[in-house]
Amino acid sequence: MLVPQPGQENCGIAKMVRLDRRAAQLRFSASFTALFVYTFYVAGEILEQAEEDNGLLCNLSHIQRLDTEFGSLDLDDFDAVARYICEMLFLCAGENLEAGDVDHFANAASGLNGAHREEFYKIVRQGIEEIHRVLHERKGKDPLETAILAHDLMGGTVAGATAIIVMYHDPDGSVAKMIQTYSLIGEKGQPKDRTQKSGDYDVEAILPALDIVRLGLYYTMQWLQLLGFVTACISAASSTTVADIQGTSFKSPLNGQTVSNVTGVVTAKWSSGFFIAGETSTDVRASNGLSIYTTSTSTQAKVQVGDLVSLSGKVAEYRSSSSYLYQTEISSPTNITVLSSNNSFTPVILGVDRSPPTQQLTSLDSGPDGYLSVPNNVTLLETVNPTLQPALYGLDFWESLEGQLVTIPKPVAIGFPNSYGEFWVHGAWKVTGKNSRGGLSITIGPDGKPDANPEAVMIGAPSTDFLIENMAPDSAHLPTVANHIATYLNTPDIVFLQEIQDNSGPTDDGTVIGNLTLTNLVNAIANVSSVKYNFLEIAPTDDTDGGEPGGNIRQAYLYRPEKLTLVPGAPAGTALDKVEVLVPKNKKPTLNYNPGRIDPTNAAWSASRKPLVAQWQTKNGKVLFTINVHLTSKGGSSPNWGDARPPVNLPVDQRAAQISLVAAFAQTILKADNQANIMVAGDFNEYIQTRQVFKPLTDVLTEADAAAGVPDVERYTYVYDQNSEQLDHVFFSDAVVKRGVKIEHIHVNNWSPTLAQR
Repeated sequence: MLVPQPGQENCGIAKMVRLDRRAAQLRFSASFTALFVYTFYVAGEILEQAEEDNGLLCNLSHIQRLDTEFGSLDLDDFDAVARYICEMLFLCAGENLEAGDVDHFANAASGLNGAHREEFYKIVRQGIEEIHRVLHERKGKDPLETAILAHDLMGGTVAGATAIIVMYHDPDGSVAKMIQTYSLIGEKGQPKDRTQKSGDYDVEAILPALDIVRLGLYYTMQWLQLLGFVTACISAASSTTVADIQGTSFKSPLNGQTVSNVTGVVTAKWSSGFFIAGETSTDVRASNGLSIYTTSTSTQAKVQVGDLVSLSGKVAEYRSSSSYLYQTEISSPTNITVLSSNNSFTPVILGVDRSPPTQQLTSLDSGPDGYLSVPNNVTLLETVNPTLQPALYGLDFWESLEGQLVTIPKPVAIGFPNSYGEFWVHGAWKVTGKNSRGGLSITIGPDGKPDANPEAVMIGAPSTDFLIENMAPDSAHLPTVANHIATYLNTPDIVFLQEIQDNSGPTDDGTVIGNLTLTNLVNAIANVSSVKYNFLEIAPTDDTDGGEPGGNIRQAYLYRPEKLTLVPGAPAGTALDKVEVLVPKNKKPTLNYNPGRIDPTNAAWSASRKPLVAQWQTKNGKVLFTINVHLTSKGGSSPNWGDARPPVNLPVDQRAAQISLVAAFAQTILKADNQANIMVAGDFNEYIQTRQVFKPLTDVLTEADAAAGVPDVERYTYVYDQNSEQLDHVFFSDAVVKRGVKIEHIHVNNWSPTLAQR
């Protein structure tokens, strides 16, 4: 038990008892000077008592104010109950605590598990319920007595809760003993006798039982003030390093065990968790990288790349197939604390910091033909779990880097991606068996055994789609797009383009026109074909249409002037001009601006591209209305397999409003001429299966795949995660559908075997 220093008791009754005893011991034979001095001493004590009474009443007001929230408190929720008592502690004792003490208390409470967590919850819940009962029953009664009772109850509750925390975090009592010894050290460095007398009285002899309970709050605050130091001691005693977890063999020596206070910098995040890098080990066999497995979006949101974090969890070995090697990880991490942010970390540069061996895979390939020896399947590497020899064997080398961030200088692909998008490479380091195409062939090595080429490494590649995507005048992919239009699309009569940037590209200099970008694209197409396109655009207002900052992306058309031209008679609209349908008497509908933009000041188009409308005519007089769209992106959406159900689809409400505006405009044309030829196409950033969103448009127009009878399973333009899916769509009016629609999906990007062909 910890005893307060003289004059520090948080107990009004104890002080009054002390005053009474000292007054009774006054000797009439004392000198006038002694009486004068003692009178001032007693007066000082009385003033101190008054100050403490005032403090108790002040605390009562805090407790009463917090108690107004009792009715809305979920007493069945551990976190809510813990937060409530922490808030009460802060309100009543904040000025006596060091910065962060209450946070230490809260974090320590949140880390409790099992019976300790249940007991903590029981003590705290009963305590705050009793405080609420006392406040309710004592309305209108002596406020000082009420304050003392509430103060006692809070002190006892926090003291009991603190005891549970200490028992949990200090099971062998070493830290508690340290706290006791530390707190009883006197001014001369000697432990104080906890039964010593202060003045003329024995503290423990005179305190009633209630006063001892009341001291609980003092003990708690003293413990809290040391908690930062204590936590550090506990952490030092119980923390586990990343290198400890990885060990020097293939499987972790701590597999299946729960580890605490594992510390490292977050180096990467992915859909199934994140990776951390701990302190570099002096043993090259022990990796300082580790996978932290979690699919919880709330847990992942707690950390960012560059955060120094501390966490706990269970060490596990995972593999998706019995034929694979295990990956060491911490599963279901808990007690995640961000210690600092924006930390730098240095990857291992392969070929510079460390280089892989070039011959054998493992010491277990001991037959005359190494990894090709007969008989095979003699033993299992994970069963034997040999000590790593990374300088000699390839599997050992890569295992010693498991979970680490590495850089591969000048990677060379040595094969096509597999069905998972993974492909093999070697980098700027020593290799053997390299052939004329850059691949690595199996050869007989200097040791007389087949060379297994362990210096190659597999890279995981995400599936992507191909767009014009932020095309500037000098974009490296511009010639590739030109070649696609000429070669794969066979230079169609009209091309709908999205994400055309202005003439200065991403440089945010106020430039908005994109004629140079489009001219360069047209010229590049002409270089690989005999077709010279014209182009059409409306430059947006600077920095209002989203996309890459400064780029001012917009939709545009390429069209073959020998096949079709704009219907004459209307001026071209500007960024803020609203295109409308005009219906001259006894004539077909026309546009007030050609080209024009649909309702560009409507809030639905905020930070998004406005549809580009045009009216065309062919050489034989046929008229076609086109609407080129690029709706707001899915930025901020959650993965399909994420925690949120249904998955977060941002901002679907805005896309729905945009589709409604497009549908309403098409309907206006059809109202004037139900046989009008209309084509709406572009990047909708939405799945057609989101039928509620598309309903306004599908009520008016027909989706091209459906009109052409394309099988459902073949209706995709994009491969992402597990889905072949479609965000780009084409819609036609009935007049076009009745004449027959044919459509072909040119999967240039999805299925090309090499990047050069995309």
